[in-house]
Amino acid sequence: MNEFNKINADINQDLSSDSNASVHVMPEKFRFSDSSGNTKKVGLFIIIIGALFLIVASISLYFYLFREKSKDQVEEVKEIEEIIEIPEVTIDVEKQESNEIVLLEEVSHIDAEDINKEIEVSEPAIIFISAEDDDIDGLSNKEEELLGCDLDNADSDGDGYNDLSELSNLYNPAGQGELKDNENISLYSNSSFGYSLLYASEWGISNVAGDESIIFTLDDDSFSQVISQKNTYKESIEGWYYRNFEAEIDPERKITLENWQGVKSEDGLIVYLSDNALNNIITMTYIPGQDNTLDYINIFEMMINSLVISN
Repeated sequence: MNEFNKINADINQDLSSDSNASVHVMPEKFRFSDSSGNTKKVGLFIIIIGALFLIVASISLYFYLFREKSKDQVEEVKEIEEIIEIPEVTIDVEKQESNEIVLLEEVSHIDAEDINKEIEVSEPAIIFISAEDDDIDGLSNKEEELLGCDLDNADSDGDGYNDLSELSNLYNPAGQGELKDNENISLYSNSSFGYSLLYASEWGISNVAGDESIIFTLDDDSFSQVISQKNTYKESIEGWYYRNFEAEIDPERKITLENWQGVKSEDGLIVYLSDNALNNIITMTYIPGQDNTLDYINIFEMMINSLVISN
């Protein structure tokens, strides 16, 4: 400290020779004050306050932006729901006595042009009419006329067996012997598919597709048809039927004869059959006339029962 005063005195002495010169000296109380510690503390405090401010500002901005966006999205959804009317679908499930489940769907506010699907409408079941049968023997009047039977007598030949029973077992209801002995019955043979059957002699025969499709034309706009095809996969008739119709077979509709097995349709107007060797599939069909009267259903049964397939 004395050394500093000495230096200062020398400087003042040197400058005293110049009356115009003035020297300003820092007050002594400020020369050795150490303020760096306080300065550091103040700076650190300012940095902390600034950081906290930035954090608070960022959080506030985040909530402001995203909450506003969420509100906007909710408003947009509400607007879309007001524009689009959502169809109301109600399902009424009711168990019927037949154990069938009925589903009723009620759909509103749907434009038909927007429905791009095919609607299947089931056709009403065909109601077949029983033919007239004056003597109530099971054969229709037309069948009795065709066979030469007595329309007023259930046992036309008087042998103790009624006419329908004899026809079903391939016996002649109008006289003695087998059915093939009746002059009104003929034998048809198909060499291509190896089968033969009995039919009414007065019926016309045509083959529209060779021996694969044979049509027997009746006198009332009805007809009977026999279609044959190769049994490609050597399937039993039950396996073939299930593969084509995806349905189980009611045992009551199965037919088993000496050299073939078959399946009847539910209405009895179609029979699908195959020979025991599984070579061919044969389909026999009876198509009634326009009035759906079953005038020749028993003759059709006779054709089925008389079918013989050579192995």
